[in-house]
Amino acid sequence: MSAHTVITCDTVTDGRRCRGTTTVYNTCIVSFARELATQDGWGTRAAGGQTLDLCPDCAPCKSLPARLVPGRSCPPGSPCHLLGHDAIGHRVTNILARMGLSLEEATALANADSFRIPGLGPEGKARLKSRLSERKPVHR
Repeated sequence: MSAHTVITCDTVTDGRRCRGTTTVYNTCIVSFARELATQDGWGTRAAGGQTLDLCPDCAPCKSLPARLVPGRSCPPGSPCHLLGHDAIGHRVTNILARMGLSLEEATALANADSFRIPGLGPEGKARLKSRLSERKPVHR
């Protein structure tokens, strides 16, 4: 028999405990199971020296602050000026920077190649495609 972990939601509302559980993860390491559970929408919260597991229904949905680093703005010419100064625009900018791609190089990629950029995700792909198509000059 192999080791496995099932995470149970620790939320208690009006004296009743949530009955949410994860699928079985083939690991005996709880931290690894928690990491796998985050991909399914689970979250954790520290309370009183304990780590509480929260199912997707009970996990708080936090909106990102409008300005992540007060007092600092993006440098001039940064790709996020074109891609947007929100979470998606900055994430795409960081992914391109890690890969060593400029916006010009990303624009030069064929559509099929641009969708192979690891970590981009569907929202990032849509943002990159829409903003770069707006930027391309129209030849007449």
